[in-house]
Amino acid sequence: MWRAWLFVFLLAACLVGIMLGMLAQLTGSATLKRTAEVLVLISAAAFLPLLVEHALEKPLMWAVVVLDAGMVVGGVIAFTRELSTRRTPT
Repeated sequence: MWRAWLFVFLLAACLVGIMLGMLAQLTGSATLKRTAEVLVLISAAAFLPLLVEHALEKPLMWAVVVLDAGMVVGGVIAFTRELSTRRTPT
């Protein structure tokens, strides 16, 4: 049952993140852009437990787990670097 709820959350977070990203492009709002980035990263992180569960049954899926984990880690690093460059005065 938890898998179904996690998958629904994943889909909803990803869709809302994409819509907020498009709205941020139209309005130029930095807050909406950050919120969209966070939602997409959360949805990618929420996908990890589902992938790991399937990878335990099918060893070839571990490549997908590594790719998703790399995307989450890379996204968090890029997000924190962008936040730190915004906050430091030049």
